[in-house]
Amino acid sequence: MQPPQICTAILILIATTCFSGCVTHEPQIPCDTPACEQDRQWETRLSAAKRISSFVTRDKVLSTITIEASEQGNLKYALKALNRFSSFVSHDKTADQAVTIFLNQDRPHAAKKVADTIKSFTTRDRALTRVAQHPVTQPTTTYE
Repeated sequence: MQPPQICTAILILIATTCFSGCVTHEPQIPCDTPACEQDRQWETRLSAAKRISSFVTRDKVLSTITIEASEQGNLKYALKALNRFSSFVSHDKTADQAVTIFLNQDRPHAAKKVADTIKSFTTRDRALTRVAQHPVTQPTTTYE
């Protein structure tokens, strides 16, 4: 191709890409269950937190989201929030708090998942030790 033809081809490619769908719109899926609505609210909060430009402010908001999700027993959103921290120190402090919350709920599996995200060896070992030492609880139902 000659240089003018290359330029023309590039311009056509750019115009085709931009004018045929630069903005994509995902269809809104109706949310007709409480669980679906709760997921939508968590996603909205995480999306808003992600767009905060100040690292310090973002990490404070993500810490709040992580703790609230943990208190509600929502491992999925606790982990999603933890994965978006900028500072590993803030992340580890919040994750350690979430481990305690999940252990207090007798959910050692969830606590271990959170502990596994801790970056500091010392903090992670301390959290994993608490998980390993957590007593096995008896089932609440009895079988006859």
